[in-house]
Amino acid sequence: MANKICRCHCNTCGDDREHDEISISSFPELNSERIVVTHEITAVSCRGCKTAAIREKIVKDGSEITQLIYKPQRLWLQQPNWVEKLEEVDNTIYGLLVEVYSAANDDQFRLLSMGVRAALDHVMTYLIGDAGSFERKLDKMVEKKHISENQKDMLLVVIDAGSATAHRGYKPPRDLLEQMIAVMQIIIQQHYITGPMLQSLKLKIPPRPTPVESKPHQK
Repeated sequence: MANKICRCHCNTCGDDREHDEISISSFPELNSERIVVTHEITAVSCRGCKTAAIREKIVKDGSEITQLIYKPQRLWLQQPNWVEKLEEVDNTIYGLLVEVYSAANDDQFRLLSMGVRAALDHVMTYLIGDAGSFERKLDKMVEKKHISENQKDMLLVVIDAGSATAHRGYKPPRDLLEQMIAVMQIIIQQHYITGPMLQSLKLKIPPRPTPVESKPHQK
């Protein structure tokens, strides 16, 4: 008999993939409301990379899926490899990013939104000092050529979403959070990793040869 196939997130592949699933066990229990809750334990194996995991599906009253628990936990946001390099450069931004990715994978969306805002605020203060409000900091970032006008417009949206979370109880949807994180990663990588690396490599590029002036033709 062929295995059943389901589609779920694969930590190794980094996105949703087809998985073979093999049922391990299933057991019912009565919850505090005297409703039957069934725990269905299944092994799932990615059909691409073959990475395996255990999934527990909690089904209420025979049909309503109330929770899916994976071991190991599904990581919808992978921490980029370059984050580890920040620990020696700026331990504060490194610590902030570790907490940002942790909040993402624990579905703590409000903490994630505020964490992105805090990380960007730290980067701007690191580059230009404490220039006042976020709007003033962004203006100075453009003035100092750290970001473009287009990047400023994107950062305004990201920071506004983080401020709405901190002060107005806003819970950003996952698709907005994904874009907020993408913008944050670009800015941080550009100023802490890519920029310094390119400046270092620039010194190793051999200079252009000085053009040889042609002598006037003598008769």
